[in-house]
Amino acid sequence: KRGGMCRCARPCRRARRLATTYGEAHGVSVGCGVGIVFAQRRGLCIAPLGDGQVLLACCAGELYAFPLPALDKPPRRLLAHTSSVLTGVSYANGLVATADRNEKVRISQFPRCEEIESFCLGHTDFVSGVEFLSGMRLVSCGGDGFLRVWDAATGACVAERRVGGVCTCLAVSTAAVAVGTKDDLVVCVYPFVEGVLAEDPFILEQHPSPD
Repeated sequence: KRGGMCRCARPCRRARRLATTYGEAHGVSVGCGVGIVFAQRRGLCIAPLGDGQVLLACCAGELYAFPLPALDKPPRRLLAHTSSVLTGVSYANGLVATADRNEKVRISQFPRCEEIESFCLGHTDFVSGVEFLSGMRLVSCGGDGFLRVWDAATGACVAERRVGGVCTCLAVSTAAVAVGTKDDLVVCVYPFVEGVLAEDPFILEQHPSPD
């Protein structure tokens, strides 16, 4: 049984399924009537793998891999952070990026996640989202109001943009990076200009106050 609101949803194109996590549910639900499988901890965010698996980041600081599409095998525990909460996960080019509430992003090799490629350090508050861009670059956002671009191989910050407010969610494409904020209730879109993030964003939409 699903509990509460949907926390995260990601398409798994190879398996032709939609993977989701719900509220207090301790696992991942897969669309098209396939089923639900349970982890040992509450899932907060997910990321698809290209080989028919999905990654589930848990509130206990652990990362699991689930097989798709049938969910007929038990999940595999890949790694754990010392932080009690993982807040983001992304996969690309044989690397897994995991973010946590202790202001850091960890880059691990996959499937040998005990092999750490680098740590991306620079946020001064919790990290709320992380996504790979092209090549060895990735982007993160956090409670400090900054959007940061990193070199995954070295952990060096190669660019940063002051968004303002608490950054709550992140989405990327080949053309731009979009980040949502809690305080201003706006979505800021930073296009790529000759491979570099623009200094000033487009404001995609102004949402009415929930009050």
